[in-house]
Amino acid sequence: MVLGLFLSSKTFAQSNCLKMLNSYVPDDDAIKVAHLTDKSLTLYINNIRNMKDVDIVVFGFDKSMADLMQKEYHCPKTKFIKAYDNYGIPKPIKVNGKLLKDYSNQVILTEK
Repeated sequence: MVLGLFLSSKTFAQSNCLKMLNSYVPDDDAIKVAHLTDKSLTLYINNIRNMKDVDIVVFGFDKSMADLMQKEYHCPKTKFIKAYDNYGIPKPIKVNGKLLKDYSNQVILTEK
């Protein structure tokens, strides 16, 4: 019975996090990709504004926001990563076999 409760709680938590992500990521140009797995949530942030690299922490993508997402929406360990280097070149990071540059405002769910 306890195992069933644990599994359903985990499913609920991920569902709650996924629901929140699906409600705002497609409309938020600051987020290139939100990659959700059972153990982590990684948000790749569009850090180029007016052809300059910006500090994503200034835009609220910080530990406080990660803690809020984990507490309020039951997201797994959350982190924010810049999607571009400081020259505006997309980082060569692959998510589900595709490069970041091939995504736009998407939520990717991977079960691991």
